[in-house]
Amino acid sequence: MTNFSTRLKELRKSKKNTQQDLANILDLKRNNIAKWETGKATPDFEIIQKIADYFEVNVNYLLGTSDEKESLIRDLENKDSIYLIIYVALKKHISIPIIEKAIQAIELPQSMKDELYFILEMIDSNERQLRWWEANKNGSNLKATNEN
Repeated sequence: MTNFSTRLKELRKSKKNTQQDLANILDLKRNNIAKWETGKATPDFEIIQKIADYFEVNVNYLLGTSDEKESLIRDLENKDSIYLIIYVALKKHISIPIIEKAIQAIELPQSMKDELYFILEMIDSNERQLRWWEANKNGSNLKATNEN
């Protein structure tokens, strides 16, 4: 895995920022950035979080402990968008298998996809139970009336 100093430098260059640019953004001195990129110093957690937010990556990615770049906030925003899409699709009577195919096509972590599939399974199961109940409620009402 990559370490913090390498990731910081890669991310900074990917935005075409100089060390001075990043220092200005973080309200720090350029030599702080230089020390971090050479591994001679490490910022405190608050600064690490600011850097991660600026580059829109998660802290673990920035520290080099994960290759998962997406920030948790972005994952949650994606998840909220997906929930909204599922809700609208169900309201428009789009079938669950079609919604599942759409989820497969979206770039999301597998754990999030699994959670969405589970939610769709629950919705499908509840819909089947509701349809069964609707279909059988008249018959059970007649039985109860005949027994009285």
